[in-house]
Amino acid sequence: MTNDTFQRHATSENIPYVHPSDPQVHHSMGLAFQAQGQLDWAAQSFEQALLAKPDYAEACYHLANVLRVQGKLESSKARFELVLKLEPGCAPAYNGLGAVLRDMGRLDEAFLCFQQAVVLDPNFADAHLSESLLQLMLGDFTHGWRHYEWRLIVEKSARPYQQPRWTGEKLESGRLLLWGEQGVGDKIMFAGLFPEVTRTGSPCVLDCADARLQPLFARSFPKIEVVARYYNPGPDIAAHIPMGSLPGLFRPSLESFQNTSSPYLTAHPFKREEFRTRYADGRKRIGLA
Repeated sequence: MTNDTFQRHATSENIPYVHPSDPQVHHSMGLAFQAQGQLDWAAQSFEQALLAKPDYAEACYHLANVLRVQGKLESSKARFELVLKLEPGCAPAYNGLGAVLRDMGRLDEAFLCFQQAVVLDPNFADAHLSESLLQLMLGDFTHGWRHYEWRLIVEKSARPYQQPRWTGEKLESGRLLLWGEQGVGDKIMFAGLFPEVTRTGSPCVLDCADARLQPLFARSFPKIEVVARYYNPGPDIAAHIPMGSLPGLFRPSLESFQNTSSPYLTAHPFKREEFRTRYADGRKRIGLA
């Protein structure tokens, strides 16, 4: 798209004309377009900023991110590499380049980028989480689950409970609080570990954090008290743990995944029979959720 075309679009949409020599305004427009999900126009704005100022590392970084979301991986990779030439110590650029390389299937190179991002900024939670997800993809569960704890910082989902984090032991007194995090599908996936939690002998209460899941989990795990609200622990709660931290305790190796009792969810008995009767006409049944 030519600069004239971009200017005509801006005028037609009541966007003030921006002189091509003003890179900061083009960059700001790119951020606004990106926030609205208008990625084509965001990319054009960042490119305009770079035309006016070729060493504008921040605009180049945001352009690289947009290109990655658009699936233009080679172009995104080139832009991240340019950022690192302009700003060799830019941890977010290493993290972004690692994400592109991971999307390309170049996992070893991606891992080195994530590691370098962490070296440059040891408190860079996004890079730690990227590293953990790649380690899990590669089957390194020991390190992957440990670094996966950074998700609580990235997602700002940690709860300020005063009780200690549970480490898998049988509680001598009091109850264990399990609490839900992430989406419905994630909660259902992590629920496969609940039977192993109860086998430790610790009495449990589960805050599933989603009313839709409360009856399903209550049917499926009768040994656990299930609530669907933010649980305010009283003196009977001795320890707590988020659902997403359970794999770190019970899935340290690929072989340990065989310990999942399947199926572990119990359908509503009356509704199950109702649907079986309704569609018992010999045709195959397919369920979509």
